[in-house]
Amino acid sequence: VLSGFGIFSAFGLLALVLFYTRPGSAYSIAFSVGMFLFVVCLAYGAFKKLYYNMKINESIAIYKRIAYRDLMTDLGNRSAFIKEQERTKEVKNMAYIVFDVNDLKKVNDTYGHQEGDRLITDTARCIRGVFENEGKCFRIGGDEFAVVLREHSEKEILGKLDLFNKRLAKINEARKISLQIAYGYSTGMGTEKDAETLFREADYHMYVRKKNMKEIQHGQTEK
Repeated sequence: VLSGFGIFSAFGLLALVLFYTRPGSAYSIAFSVGMFLFVVCLAYGAFKKLYYNMKINESIAIYKRIAYRDLMTDLGNRSAFIKEQERTKEVKNMAYIVFDVNDLKKVNDTYGHQEGDRLITDTARCIRGVFENEGKCFRIGGDEFAVVLREHSEKEILGKLDLFNKRLAKINEARKISLQIAYGYSTGMGTEKDAETLFREADYHMYVRKKNMKEIQHGQTEK
């Protein structure tokens, strides 16, 4: 903009000199050229400012995505889950499902962290395939995931978990190391619980199921 003012001033001064020394149309041409260059400078400045703002907004969007997304699974991360809980005021129409990958540490120690990472990504793929269009999916810990559902009856939740089991079985057909996932759910229908209490109940049910799965697995190993 300052450059435009400088150019316009220079051509304005030239037009003034021409007006007094060479009467005719020469001064108007100089003035018009100065005005044109001034407009060009203004347009360039506006475009540059717009481009800068676009890059800033793009950077902010990227930072927000990184802040609330788990990079390995592209699900919401723990920060996103906590934010979801904080803004949840009414739980009567919602439910939590908590998932946990069995024997992740054992797989990491025996087969390496690369294979353990595959357990995590396959779990996320399985969860996303069933629940992504139904609610919000999060990775809230190393091997722990959560899904927040709204307006789902217990019957609908059990139906979705049945689909989850079938999808998990399909994934295991292509895996050398079986992926075992424990889960538990809790629904707020007909209760006065807060979001934190509802989540803890789902988490507790998940650990009960996890314990039962390990006992069954241990019994099969002994046989």
